[in-house]
Amino acid sequence: MADLTISLIIAFLAVSIIITFLIKRFIPGSSTFFVGSMIKTTRFLPLLDRFAKHSKFLNFLSEIGLVLGFGLFAVDYFYSSRLKKIYRLLFLAVSAILLYFFFQTVLSPFVAGSPLTKNFAQFFAIAFAVFGFAGFAIAMLTLNVFDILFKLSAGKNPCPGVAPVIPGLEIPNVPIVIPLHAWISLVMILIIHEGFHGILARKEKIGIKSSGVLLLGFLPIGAFVEPDEKQLFASARESQLRVFSAGASANLFSIIPFFLIAILFSLLIVVPFVSPWAIEIHKESVSGVRVEKVLEKFEICGDEFASDAFGKLQVGQVLKEANGSPVL
Repeated sequence: MADLTISLIIAFLAVSIIITFLIKRFIPGSSTFFVGSMIKTTRFLPLLDRFAKHSKFLNFLSEIGLVLGFGLFAVDYFYSSRLKKIYRLLFLAVSAILLYFFFQTVLSPFVAGSPLTKNFAQFFAIAFAVFGFAGFAIAMLTLNVFDILFKLSAGKNPCPGVAPVIPGLEIPNVPIVIPLHAWISLVMILIIHEGFHGILARKEKIGIKSSGVLLLGFLPIGAFVEPDEKQLFASARESQLRVFSAGASANLFSIIPFFLIAILFSLLIVVPFVSPWAIEIHKESVSGVRVEKVLEKFEICGDEFASDAFGKLQVGQVLKEANGSPVL
């Protein structure tokens, strides 16, 4: 396994050096450093101006993103700071309740579904209701710091609080591997994120010098839109906040159209054409799932949890049905 890893690293470096040389040789205006490249272009700037015409939608998108990102601070800054005290407090209280229920509806299943965080679901919900995603992230990191310190002092092996998420590679000390096709998602996230920074900048009449991507060999690891910094920091504070929040807001709300596209694709293509063919092949090749091992306990990030399957499943059993449905 170690030899394979070393071979893959050497192959990646060799290919990256060649690609970086070709970028330096054939792409004008690019900057390269060993296996890293920065490619700039002005080709897409007119497209930013075209999208920037939808000012009302863009303002709504960025302000809602700020509310979700910073909770009641953003609510008060944009909506309630000019109200009388009693109405201001009432507005903030209602906003906190709405943010709390948003967390419970959208995010709580992910938190409550993990054995590591389910006992703190209410704590995270309150942090989100007051401080938005920023509060949720700080609460999560704070909890993780105490978890790491406690487990290290007890001689356990905790999960890292922050780790690089690279498609195709296992997260250190965590049995999770992001699939290779996630590079497609990463590229789309980068384009949407930086594109909306540029669109909001143009809506606020802030100039854009260039846009581009950052490459590690042939892998896209970042993207950027380069605004005119003098114009940006000379603009009104609301304009700056909208520009800064646009990328994260766009990434968040882009989930909705992509989810709808995925549903339509499944209904129009996968279900009628692919599923019957794939199911028939699977039925012919798979008759069940054989139990090879049943653990009494399993470990996640230094914590042990009892296995619900222990004592119920036996080694050698073949599962042909689960909850009344055939095991395919």
